[in-house]
Amino acid sequence: MNQQKTPIDINPYERKRTRAKQRHRLWEGFKQLRKPMKTIPVLLLVVVSVIAWNMKDGFVEQFPAIPLLMPVVSLTVAAAVPIFFMLLLAGLLSLIGTPKQARDIDDDVATVLAEKDYYKRPFLISRAPLSGDAEVLTFWSRWISIEKWRENETAILDTLNLNALSSIRYGGKRGNNRRLVVLVVGHGATPPERPTLYGDEF
Repeated sequence: MNQQKTPIDINPYERKRTRAKQRHRLWEGFKQLRKPMKTIPVLLLVVVSVIAWNMKDGFVEQFPAIPLLMPVVSLTVAAAVPIFFMLLLAGLLSLIGTPKQARDIDDDVATVLAEKDYYKRPFLISRAPLSGDAEVLTFWSRWISIEKWRENETAILDTLNLNALSSIRYGGKRGNNRRLVVLVVGHGATPPERPTLYGDEF
């Protein structure tokens, strides 16, 4: 007898995390389009899509099909071009909106926070550069309290090889979004203060 496979029950909280990640990736990718180098791939996609749209009628004419089905084929091709464009644009924006080393940083932070439930794991939304080597790291952290971040701040900074330039705080325009956690950091460990010696004055 063929045994029926038990359907995989996806945790609804994991779906929430996935949707949140997709939204943030798309939005960050859209914001990155202000940079000329980030805009080039999107412009190339637009050009290719326009060319494909203009060539669709010629493609349909060469398609060997029953005359009665030609309107269906024509409608299918006409719908496929914008659909593929939107799918490729979403994928491209998501790729552009993914911060550098995001996966490694996410894994390191989850390890320090000892969070085994996947849906609770924070993920890096953005890395905004400041002056020098400083930058602002913004994390989505819906199910991890800011108190837990602060308790593990030293370990998080050590595993990421960073040093804190200010205290961990909430994100958002007004700094009151409790689902976002912001770290303002510099690279490397904080250099220890060196005592002033007599000879250093000369």
